[in-house]
Amino acid sequence: MFINKKIYHMQMKVLCILAISFALSACISRLSRPEISGQVIDQFDQPIGQVQVGETQTDMQGNFRLKERRYAAFLLKEIMYMEAPPVFVQERLNKQGYQPCDLQYFNSHGGGQRKGAQWKVGKIILQSNLNTAKQDEIPDCTVKTQEK
Repeated sequence: MFINKKIYHMQMKVLCILAISFALSACISRLSRPEISGQVIDQFDQPIGQVQVGETQTDMQGNFRLKERRYAAFLLKEIMYMEAPPVFVQERLNKQGYQPCDLQYFNSHGGGQRKGAQWKVGKIILQSNLNTAKQDEIPDCTVKTQEK
């Protein structure tokens, strides 16, 4: 009887390890924000350095890059939805002396994109506080798309 208990406990440990392994491998990677890159300029087409863009700042040439963000989702839950989840990104651009604005991105099925997803914004034009009347509302960013 003692040998049977040992074998039983060993089998239970193996089953637990297999169940945990299966649960961990049943996770899939979903996109919450693609890599976003672009350049911030003023209304005279001059680059603006040290602009706060989300969690990063532009360099002296106005260039920035926000890293891709992903999360793990359970495969069984994702199969029940039968489609990739939407992606909505909103990043604040802020620099003293300029009107702040929100950069927005939406893709109704973007969460299913593979690793390495990118959004190349192009040029984002910030308006100087000197050229705009006082506004309570945050304006949308003026974006010049990249030419191909």
